[in-house]
Amino acid sequence: AHESLRSMDKSCGTGWVELPSLTTKADIQSIKDKAKEIQELANLFIVIGVGGAINGIKSGVKLFKKHNAKTEILFIGEDFNAKRLQETLEYAKNKEVFVNVISKCFGPVLSAVINGKLIFVC
Repeated sequence: AHESLRSMDKSCGTGWVELPSLTTKADIQSIKDKAKEIQELANLFIVIGVGGAINGIKSGVKLFKKHNAKTEILFIGEDFNAKRLQETLEYAKNKEVFVNVISKCFGPVLSAVINGKLIFVC
């Protein structure tokens, strides 16, 4: 299975196969520094993702989230429901917000934007 993944087209969705061997200590430190910044400054962290890309983040948050953390985490984008997006924007109005958009492959996301199915305004 691993060899099959390695031989697939890397343009979409299989970059994670090589990620462990390509990740440096500086990369890890950069992630830790950004996480600390978000924890110190934000009281709302919004993760926007589609399909499987967001599932890993959800699992990681459940595993590592501190129960006393002051930063609330919201996940949106699984269905790009206009009403839910509007409610989220309204909820975030008076909060310090960081947004992370995650995708294994931006092709479907860009297609949705190009076809006018998704409009995100900050």
